[in-house]
Amino acid sequence: MSVGKISEFKIHTDDWRLYIERLEQYFLVNKIVDDLKVPTLITVMGAESYELLVSLCTPTKPSEKTFKDLTAIMERHLQPKPSALAERYKFRHRKQATNESIAEYVAILKRMSKTCEFGLWLEESLRDQLVCGLSSEMIRQRLFAEENLDFAKAYSLAVSLAAAEKDAAVVEGSCKKQAEVKVADCQAMAGAWQRNASVATGDRAQASSGQSGVNRQFGQRAHFSTRGQQTNGQRTGAAARQPAAAGQRGQRQCSVCGGSHPEAPAQCKFARYVCRVCNREGHLRRVCPNVTGHHRVEAMTDMDTDDSDEVIVVSMNHLSVSDCKPIMIPINVHNKSLSMELDTGCAVSCISLELYQREFADLELNKSNVVLRYYTGELVKPLGVINH
Repeated sequence: MSVGKISEFKIHTDDWRLYIERLEQYFLVNKIVDDLKVPTLITVMGAESYELLVSLCTPTKPSEKTFKDLTAIMERHLQPKPSALAERYKFRHRKQATNESIAEYVAILKRMSKTCEFGLWLEESLRDQLVCGLSSEMIRQRLFAEENLDFAKAYSLAVSLAAAEKDAAVVEGSCKKQAEVKVADCQAMAGAWQRNASVATGDRAQASSGQSGVNRQFGQRAHFSTRGQQTNGQRTGAAARQPAAAGQRGQRQCSVCGGSHPEAPAQCKFARYVCRVCNREGHLRRVCPNVTGHHRVEAMTDMDTDDSDEVIVVSMNHLSVSDCKPIMIPINVHNKSLSMELDTGCAVSCISLELYQREFADLELNKSNVVLRYYTGELVKPLGVINH
């Protein structure tokens, strides 16, 4: 009983050299003598392969030739010897692909080196191409710093560094995913924000007819952005939250949270919070000196939950009209002619509640699930959206 099994040779997919190597091992393990090697080859190679072999051996028959002659005839036809110079050119230009591991890359290099005829320079050539062809610049620089670097050491170090780099990316990605907030980015670019309301609408332009200067864009939808008031009728923020107007006189601005309350900064509930900008304890990022040392504008917000770092006053950097000389364009919105400030850097634009009440009060204000985030990180929940 024979040991193992040799399948038929597939002309269009199989490698003839590898097939013969397996067949020779089959001869050894089954102790097949030289006189039986040719019959065994003809028997196991398959009808299509044998037909090709007969054509290549014409006018003689394959059975009249030796095993060595038959394998050489098939190899010359199926895998003619390539130019060593051309193969070395391909080898030197083989780089690690984006989604290719270092182990896969090295396996390909070793396979390509078989036809390059490097001889005694094989190990050195493999080392050079491994280091120079890596896709990671960090790993390559680390290998450059090694002394007496041979191929085995280069491969081992590269695999270890790649694994560490991958683990670090997984940890960093996990941290980013945990901290990710599903909100729409919103830039604040324009004049002073006079009141605690804004409305977003759809064409990347800003309203500037003397009222709110926060992003306003007109199109199919309009967002009212303020936390001072809500559409459910439970709050009337415009009357209840005017800064330093009624009910807040005598209160001072807190250096910890930026809000106005009678408690001293040391008693502020955010006194133990860590700033997300400078990573220091004792203040929130909206009052961090690394962020707020520019133009500022105050907006009324709503604090209903303790798990948010939002407080009564939202501070954000902005460029005033006098500083940046905005480009103004005329826009017609619902038969209302408005002068808009062009802002190509914002994702969502807003108009003020005051502008809505004066110009668009006849349009219904619908509930909006959008949460806006300014480029400094503060979140603002719009009052609603207009469909027109």
